[in-house]
Amino acid sequence: MQGNRIKVMSYNVHVGIGAKSALHYWLHVWHHFLPHPRRQDTLRSIAHLIAPYDVVGLQELDGGSLRSGHINQIEFLAEHGGFLCKQQQTTRDMGLFAQHGKGLLSRFPVHAIKEYPLPSKLPGRGIVTFCVGEASAPLFVINAHLSLSKKAQAKQFDFMAELAASYKHVIVMGDFNAEPDFLMNHPSIKVSGLVLANKNCFTYPSWKAQKQIDYILVSPSLQVSDAGVIQCEHSDHLPVYAELIVPDEVKLPVLCEIPKLSKRN
Repeated sequence: MQGNRIKVMSYNVHVGIGAKSALHYWLHVWHHFLPHPRRQDTLRSIAHLIAPYDVVGLQELDGGSLRSGHINQIEFLAEHGGFLCKQQQTTRDMGLFAQHGKGLLSRFPVHAIKEYPLPSKLPGRGIVTFCVGEASAPLFVINAHLSLSKKAQAKQFDFMAELAASYKHVIVMGDFNAEPDFLMNHPSIKVSGLVLANKNCFTYPSWKAQKQIDYILVSPSLQVSDAGVIQCEHSDHLPVYAELIVPDEVKLPVLCEIPKLSKRN
């Protein structure tokens, strides 16, 4: 972080299941239900990938169940990535077998942390939010994982836009499961003024990305100086990132140098 620049990332991490090809994906479907020793190696690789970023939204995390080897993945990534703050939301609680959810990581102190279920006929979708900077002019961050149906997505766009409307400086990120045209032409998104930071960034499936369903949206007050997608094999999605210039009225604390992490951490 230099000056008023902030680096953000959104990544559906597929509960730490790597995916090199369609065949590899289907041969490892059982990893969704049972523990596997290589999952922790994948999590370490993800921690190194996200470590240079200031705020990271993660989807498809496990909160510490049988399938993850009882490792709380947001805590693991926060520790191994060197993040100051973390917030996790469990949206599908299957007891000992799975604790499915999402989380936000930040190198900055955060406040006004909240969790919301998203409107949907089927349970399991939600968002996590927090604010960075002083309460007088905060940077409001939303991390979301939306439903598969367009009808549900439309209601969820409305919900997120309503939350964002209370703030001037906004970042909305996540796995929206929606194509860009449907997202950006939805009435509430158009009225919100949110801008797509990562244009033409195909993220799914990771081995042959043909769809853009993972996003970073920002308010007009934030200038996008760089944005893109990162090629890697740690999930069935690819991560998207953006480097943003934040207005001076958003008082972000000065952070120490990002720690150099060993792959053996």
